Amino acid sequence: MSKFSLATQHLSCSPYQSFFLLSALREADSGDATALAEDSIRKIYGAMLATPTGTVWEMADINASCTHAWSSGPAVWFATATLGVGLGLSDPEELKKIIVRPRSANLAWARGKVRHPLGVVEVDWKRKPDGTLDVKVKAPEGVEVVVK
Repeated sequence: MSKFSLATQHLSCSPYQSFFLLSALREADSGDATALAEDSIRKIYGAMLATPTGTVWEMADINASCTHAWSSGPAVWFATATLGVGLGLSDPEELKKIIVRPRSANLAWARGKVRHPLGVVEVDWKRKPDGTLDVKVKAPEGVEVVVK
């Protein structure tokens, strides 16, 4: 994997474009798409961590826009794919109940809170030795939760 920089950005995508890339990979819903998304996040956002500005950049050029909301794609990926909380983005059923379907190609665990239209959802999962996930979900009282 080459280092992400302004000189190599054309070989992948800009942080701004990664929001759309990650959205498409989430919808593709395959192990290969998940692995590609996680690798992309490591490559693009790892470069930002190596040159800390405290912001997410629009492009690999830190002399350009260094504060760009659309470059926050990994935050959406973490909530909707890694933690797996459905937010009704592509399925209106997800607005009537909380559907949790976590996935990861190479993480051993994940934990976080996600704001859902029905309330805050807490997800904590760990990969067991057999590869399955042990998933714990805390959701608002009285709301139906489905773990897939």
